[in-house]
Amino acid sequence: MKRFTLSVILTTLFLAGCQTIPELGSVDSARVELVNGKARQVNILSINDFHGTMLEEPKGKNPGAAKLATVILDEKKTNPNTLLVSAGDLYQGSALSAITKGAVVNEYLAYLGLVDSAVGNHEFDWGPGHFSQWSQDGKFPFLAANLVDKKTGLVASWAKPYHLVSVGGHKIAFVGFSTMETLTKAKADYLVDYEVKDPAKVAATLVPEIIAKDKPALIIAVTHLPSMADSKDATRALGMPELNELEALAKVPGINAIVTGHSHNTVAGKLNGVPVVQGYYNGRALGKLAITYGTDGTYGITPTFIEPFKTKDKIAEDAGARKIYEDFNTRFGAGLANKVAVVSGDLSHAKNANVTPMGKWVCDALKDH
Repeated sequence: MKRFTLSVILTTLFLAGCQTIPELGSVDSARVELVNGKARQVNILSINDFHGTMLEEPKGKNPGAAKLATVILDEKKTNPNTLLVSAGDLYQGSALSAITKGAVVNEYLAYLGLVDSAVGNHEFDWGPGHFSQWSQDGKFPFLAANLVDKKTGLVASWAKPYHLVSVGGHKIAFVGFSTMETLTKAKADYLVDYEVKDPAKVAATLVPEIIAKDKPALIIAVTHLPSMADSKDATRALGMPELNELEALAKVPGINAIVTGHSHNTVAGKLNGVPVVQGYYNGRALGKLAITYGTDGTYGITPTFIEPFKTKDKIAEDAGARKIYEDFNTRFGAGLANKVAVVSGDLSHAKNANVTPMGKWVCDALKDH
C-alpha cells in the first residue's frame, strides 16, 4: 500500500523602465573591463519552465531552488553586468507553489533579481487574475507583445510588449512573446478575453518601432516558444516540427537573440544566424547569452548553457534562498503532509500509453472529490 500526501497529489496533478544591478562583491576584472566607457561583456541568464520547483532537498535531476540560486548569484558576482530573465511557466507544478498561488516563487525571483518574464501557457492554470500581483511581488514585468485583450485591441493590461533595461552602459530591449499553443494548452475559459497573435507578424511591426523610438543596442526576444537542438549538429537550434513560430521569428530583422521555453529542452545554438537558448526545465539548467563588445562598436553573442543538475552534489545551497523555502514551508507545509489518499499498486505513467494507471487514478480522484 502506498500512502500519498496532499503535496504528492498536487504535484502529480500537474504531471498528467530600466533596472539597476545589485553590487555583489569581488568580481573578475577581465569580465567588467570597459570598452569606450561601456562594459566589454554582458551576460543574459535565463530560466524556463521552472514550474515552482523549490524543493526542500534536491530530487532526481532537480537541483532545488537554493542550489540554483548559488549558481545564478555566483554568475552575477563574477560579472555584475549580468541579467536574469524567464521564458515563462514559472509557478504551476509543485504543491507549495500551488497552495501559495505562486507567492513562494515570487519571493525567490525577487531575491534573484529577475528582470522580465515571458507568459507561459501554465501561467493561466489558476485563471488570468494573478499577473498584477505576481509582478508586484516578484518585482518584474510580464512581457507579452502578442497577447492581446480582445476588448481593447491592446496588449493585456497586466503585461508590457517590451522592456528597456540598461546594463553596463548598454541599452537592451527585451520583447516578449507567448506561443500560439497557449490557446490549446491552457483552459479555454481563462483565455476567452484574449487573442494570441502570430509572434513573427507582431515582431515585424513592433521591432522597427522600437529601433526608431528607443535605439537600443540589442533586441532580445524573451519567449515561451518551443525549441530544440538539431540532433546532428547541436550548434544549430530548431523550432518544434509541428510549429514554425521560432523559424519565422528568427527571420525578423532586428532581433539579435531569442530565449525560448515550453519544450523542456537544453538548447544553445543558432537559427538563421540568431542565437537561441533554452535551459531544460525545473531549474536543471540555465540558458546563457554571452555578449562581447569590441573596440570598434561591434559585438558577438555566444549562446551556451549551464547545467547545475550535473554538478548539484558539489553545489552549496544559498542561505537566503533556503530561508525563503523554509519560511513558506513552516507557514504552509504542515497541511501538505496530511494523508488524504491511499493507493495500492504502482502508478506507472508510460508516455506511449493512452490511459495509464496514474492518469486513471488522477481522473478518478478528481471525479470523486
